[in-house]
Amino acid sequence: SSESLAHECRILTEKASALQDSYDALEAEHSTLEKAYQSVSSELTSLKSQFPLDCCESTLDKKDNLSDHLEKVSVGVQTDCIFLFDSPENPLTVSMNEDKKKLNEITIELHKIKEKYELLHCEREREQTEWRLYERDLLKAVQVADEIKTDSELESRRLNSENESLKEQVEKLTKDSTRLNSEITLLKDKINLLSSRKFESEHQNFASDFHRSEGVDKPTPGSISISSTTSTSNQSILTANVAHNVWSE
Repeated sequence: SSESLAHECRILTEKASALQDSYDALEAEHSTLEKAYQSVSSELTSLKSQFPLDCCESTLDKKDNLSDHLEKVSVGVQTDCIFLFDSPENPLTVSMNEDKKKLNEITIELHKIKEKYELLHCEREREQTEWRLYERDLLKAVQVADEIKTDSELESRRLNSENESLKEQVEKLTKDSTRLNSEITLLKDKINLLSSRKFESEHQNFASDFHRSEGVDKPTPGSISISSTTSTSNQSILTANVAHNVWSE
């Protein structure tokens, strides 16, 4: 992942910095040795120039011996310094070369890791952009869903309210219908009762008239039929009037 690569990049950078510090220390040591060599050479030259030329002959041999010795020392120091810095088998030179090689390898690897890190960083930015777009679209979808839910809840409450109102109306109409049916039944019973009483009364009157007129004039079948028809017609008219009054209420 990008975090592990960044961590590895930091570690390699620290190693490269440590190798650079080591290389700088070796360079400083090399410079110090060069300065020491120059100092010894200058001191030798100074000693040669300060040696008294008017010394007695007895000290000439010593002077020559000393001069020869100093020259030998100078040549030895120069040889040692040249061997030290120019010899390929010098441990210091070998160490410096190895450090340079390692530093170059680490630098190349660090460059590759940086390139890979840049690629991963660009990929991460692209994914973050896509994720932000996805979140925006998701938020819009959630908002639309909430609006639909709110509208549905309002519509559901409205329909429930209408249903309750309709139920109340149906219950009221049902009660009214039951009450009217009961009233109609009672009225029918009353009508039947009245019709029955009227029929009995008419029958009694007819029988009385029949007995009175017996022996004088017998009633004709036509008169009996007319009387019955009249009674039935009156009963129908009475029933219609009662029903009309009930529905008018």
